[in-house]
Amino acid sequence: MLFRSEELPEARFVVVTFPGLFDRFRGLRNVTLLHGVSDEKLRALYRASDLLLLPLRDCTFNNAVLEAMACGIPVVSNDVGGIRDYADDACAVLLPREKGARAMASAVRNILGDPGVRAEMGARGRERALGYHWSVIAPRFREMFDVVGRGR
Repeated sequence: MLFRSEELPEARFVVVTFPGLFDRFRGLRNVTLLHGVSDEKLRALYRASDLLLLPLRDCTFNNAVLEAMACGIPVVSNDVGGIRDYADDACAVLLPREKGARAMASAVRNILGDPGVRAEMGARGRERALGYHWSVIAPRFREMFDVVGRGR
């Protein structure tokens, strides 16, 4: 979910998901449902948002978290799977899975209530995400495969 704070306390949510999941959100106020969003539109949504709210039960890696970080917006999510491998407390609030919606709402309010914190988290996330850019990662992969190839 992309979270917009302009109208606090009347926050707006943009939910990008599969049409089969729309029924879970119908009737909720201030929710816009989207699907089949192009990369360009998704990037524009990230950049127009104040933070990414992404409740997760489990994952190994989540592209949305890294995309949000790359666009310079803070993340509120769950501390599951490999999220901490690329997001940390400097750019994200990562809550234990057993924490509920109230803890997430509190984290969102805290970030949105302090523009300085929001900007700092966004900048730290962007900086961290750049470390995963292909121009950085590709040479590492090449080196790893060269080492593996020499070992045969």
